[in-house]
Amino acid sequence: MSEETLDIYRTQRLEQTESGTFSEEFEIIGGVKFFGIFDSAHSEGYNDAGHVVQRPVQKRIMVNETPASLIPKTSTILRIGTGKVFSYVKDGHDDEGVPVLWLS
Repeated sequence: MSEETLDIYRTQRLEQTESGTFSEEFEIIGGVKFFGIFDSAHSEGYNDAGHVVQRPVQKRIMVNETPASLIPKTSTILRIGTGKVFSYVKDGHDDEGVPVLWLS
């Protein structure tokens, strides 16, 4: 991809994660606030309607950039809209290169 294409992609990702329809506000307890997209994909049972075995997926927040003040297995993150608190496990990237914060 050209640098121009990558710049467009980065701008779109910033808009999606920080001001898009699914974006919401989070707070690192004792730290800063940031925006991201919460994903709690998981299965409620062992098989789906097609009898395919499902694997649970950890909760995660897709962000534009990983907040610098996070400490793995120490920091806690408040999902402001629901009031729920999650433990920060680690950060990484999804298959598209989007930064992801893994939670428990």
